[in-house]
Amino acid sequence: MVRDIEKILSMFNIIYKKTAEYFYIDGHNYYITFASEVNNEPDNLRIQVGNKVMQSLIRLYLGNEEEKPILWVLYPEQTSCLVAEFSESLEDENLLNGNKSLKFKKSDFGEPGSVNFSSMQYKARLFHLFNRVDKVDMDTTINIQPESDIYSYFKNFSYKVWNALGEFVDNSTASYFEKNHQEILNGLESFDTLQIYIDYDKSNHLITIKDNAFGMELGDFKRAFRLKDAPIDKSGRNEFGMGLKTAAFWFGKCLTVESTEYGSSNKYRLTLDTDVLDAIKPKEMKIKKSKVPESIHGTTIIISKIYQDREITGGRTIGRIIKELSTIYRRDILGVNSKDKDRPVKIYFNGKELEAETQKYSTIFKKMFIYLKEFRNKNQEYEFLINLNSKHTLYKKEKFHVEHNGVFHHIRVIIGFLNNTGASNAGLVLYRRGRVIEGRVGEFLKPDIIFGAPNSFESQRLFGEVDLDDIPVTQSKDSFSWSEDLQEKVFKAINERILDLKYIIQKFNKNDRLPEGFEVKNSDPTAVIKEINNEQIAKTSEELESIDKYHKDNQIQGIIEKELISNHKSINNEEAEKILESKTIEKASEEIFKFDGIKYKVLFTNSGNFISVSNPQEDEQKICDKVVRINIVHDLFAKFSNNQDFKYIITNIALAIVTSEVNLGEEHIIILRFRSLINKFISNRG
Repeated sequence: MVRDIEKILSMFNIIYKKTAEYFYIDGHNYYITFASEVNNEPDNLRIQVGNKVMQSLIRLYLGNEEEKPILWVLYPEQTSCLVAEFSESLEDENLLNGNKSLKFKKSDFGEPGSVNFSSMQYKARLFHLFNRVDKVDMDTTINIQPESDIYSYFKNFSYKVWNALGEFVDNSTASYFEKNHQEILNGLESFDTLQIYIDYDKSNHLITIKDNAFGMELGDFKRAFRLKDAPIDKSGRNEFGMGLKTAAFWFGKCLTVESTEYGSSNKYRLTLDTDVLDAIKPKEMKIKKSKVPESIHGTTIIISKIYQDREITGGRTIGRIIKELSTIYRRDILGVNSKDKDRPVKIYFNGKELEAETQKYSTIFKKMFIYLKEFRNKNQEYEFLINLNSKHTLYKKEKFHVEHNGVFHHIRVIIGFLNNTGASNAGLVLYRRGRVIEGRVGEFLKPDIIFGAPNSFESQRLFGEVDLDDIPVTQSKDSFSWSEDLQEKVFKAINERILDLKYIIQKFNKNDRLPEGFEVKNSDPTAVIKEINNEQIAKTSEELESIDKYHKDNQIQGIIEKELISNHKSINNEEAEKILESKTIEKASEEIFKFDGIKYKVLFTNSGNFISVSNPQEDEQKICDKVVRINIVHDLFAKFSNNQDFKYIITNIALAIVTSEVNLGEEHIIILRFRSLINKFISNRG
């Protein structure tokens, strides 16, 4: 067997350029070495990481360099060469300690042409280099065996509309993210970013999905239609090779696909109609081929003859689809999954671009360092201690593995302390290969071992994202296929790694809890107080008072400048401070309330009557019809003003009074008098 790297690369037609330490292949630097066998373990291969070159490589992975080399570990055989490709799993400080080794199994490799993953502790992508003659597929006839009438049965699959639509988005994003397609397309002047359009034509009962991804040549085009013909590389989102067929024929009876691969002048088109297939039961179908400019690329899918109960109608259904797809593909939409972060994936539904928001973690305060020191003193052997000096916001990032039934599952977690309280914002989101599988907005997962009771501070303020790339999912990709034992192991492992974080936030909640109205911005650790009144500031910790002083000084300086520029009036600090103190501070509720066709915006304020109602300002008229102000910090309510349950109750009481008043009209003077009496009574009680 050949043990010369350059000879092996040449033998298997790998085009490379040799540099001092690396081989430059297909736009990336590779460090290539050989695996050794493990004594008395015939199935196991390994590479020691204690040498200087490997230690240097691991330090590169642990550093902040954007471009990190890929490690190839070769094991030559008679007719092929096994390759274990390591990358992200090298981001482990434990590899710097002692003479550890990276292991993988021969039995984890599939047949030549397949791509699998190792089941050992340090995850590797496993494939073969092998001698082959690539034959260009010129036959535009497709065999649709087994029996063609099986397509009709897909209508009985258990899909939700958004999960079925997600199958098409998965195919489009996989076509962009896989191989080197991003680099190729991003290098084109005519290409901005991946765009996916999903449109429902109600009048013609058509669903159209169109993308500008890499597209398909004939071989992949045929595979997309054939049953039980999964892609060779199963590491992407379209691992099952069934989503296009199952989702399309779940929606309707007729599927048309046309596609052109970038660089090809061939466009392929095929229509499958279950009415025709069931009637004549063909064994083969003819693909239509036409010529297009080589600059054309992408795929268009048209589903017609939509089943009546699968029609996409109604504002509530469309709203839910947009919400769910925005959640499932939030990382794509935010650009997290793109190599070029300035090229986020754009997804449109009926012309509306989907949007996604990031969760914002709390600023780190000085007192948190004290609480961390307390935790360290009480738990001196704790090995997952957070480094507060290395970040501005309170979160932890952990990578680890969980062993279950002899298989290592690799877990990545980012979890932290949110800046805003709210049970609907807290919880876990579970990802696989960059897309959400479980955990939706308002329905985040809250395992008891991590979040405790529903009214706990963790359930109100702790949020995390968990990547479980090598745990299998269901066919519809709406849940993981894992046992309760494995779930318990994963959540227990996460909890063990955030005990210090939970200790800090529990202590901070007890001693220094932020009053309602504080908003923390990630970008500026001093920008803590956005909307707050002076009475609340007086009750907060010394830490927050110092930060508030920073903001107050800036506000005073702004007032002095405004008076000088706008009113040509020179004022001193004391006069500016009086102007600042006279300002009413208001904080809007997060939602618009609608009752009998009238939309109400609620503002929590620090002055005035308990309840007041007014018409909206000009800039508010598009979002509401009435503005309701509630003095939430009235002396009678001050001690409850931070309690979310109290705010919920008091908001509903105020809305009940105001909506009655608005609906009855001004001619019912008694209802106006009723609110006036309530305000007078509360004012006197205060």
